[in-house]
Amino acid sequence: MSLNLVAILLLLAAVFGFVNYRWLRLPAPIGMLIVALMVSGGIILLDRIVPGSPLERWSQNLLQSANLARVFLDVVLAFMLFAGSLHVDLAELRNHKWAVLLLATAGTLLATALFAVGIWVVFLGRVPLVWCVVLGAILAPTDPIAIAGLLRRVGLPFGLAAVIAGESLFNDGVAVVVFGLARGVAEGRSGLVSTQAVGMAFLSEAIGGAALGFVTGYIAYRAMRLIDEYNLELTISLALVTVSYSLAQNIGVSGPIAVVVAGLLIGNQATRFAMSEVARAHVTTFWALVDELLNALLFLLIGLELLAVNFSVASIGAVIGGVLLAVSVR
Repeated sequence: MSLNLVAILLLLAAVFGFVNYRWLRLPAPIGMLIVALMVSGGIILLDRIVPGSPLERWSQNLLQSANLARVFLDVVLAFMLFAGSLHVDLAELRNHKWAVLLLATAGTLLATALFAVGIWVVFLGRVPLVWCVVLGAILAPTDPIAIAGLLRRVGLPFGLAAVIAGESLFNDGVAVVVFGLARGVAEGRSGLVSTQAVGMAFLSEAIGGAALGFVTGYIAYRAMRLIDEYNLELTISLALVTVSYSLAQNIGVSGPIAVVVAGLLIGNQATRFAMSEVARAHVTTFWALVDELLNALLFLLIGLELLAVNFSVASIGAVIGGVLLAVSVR
């Protein structure tokens, strides 16, 4: 992703956020998405009114050059999950560990399966079922950032809030593992030939990711206990995210689960026992900003992706069916 593209995306995020704050007054992610959809629709309409207008083509080229799949999986997801996990109460999570584990694993797998079958039916069997599983793994997890914002507004009991927040964090990691395995099978490059092999690969990625996150998080925690300099502690937290995720990718375990476990350790141990009040304030403020900024950029890109869709009656029907399916399954 080039510097020009980053500059354009940040400018759009600032402008769209300003429009939402001044006039729409919606929650930031939803407002960003709606404004982006309106702008995308306006660009498409302009291209229909003035055929040959370069604006739509330029916008499509911009999105293609962003390589969104790699940017999201390699950069955005790690930082968003770490930021979200910093605020989860580990004691409450431990008290409800079996509910969180069941929802994040069996619940996500069940949602993926229901999505896959439903999507296969929506497309009238024209899309191979294994690719429907890939799409189901994308749609099954809830958004941890949106969940966190909703929990802050609703004010649920701590126990229930911990279950919902914990499930929303770990189901992303589970879904990414399922996505990778299903995509490998769909492309014929995974080497997985049985349900048992797929299950063992899933467990090794999930457990390995949790173990890696605990080790890297504990090392970062011990390092923070030896210093009292918030700039350095911020640097350690950034290094923790990038190193944990990079190591996970290189050794074949779940990066999302690794950064969630590391974030839980830092948020519940380091902020209480390894940081001064000044350092704690700076670290939490910094990661709250990262959280909001990346979330805004993500919803902005989702809205702009409307420009990359070739609309037809069939595709519109599939989208409507997919939305209804998403609401009913989750």
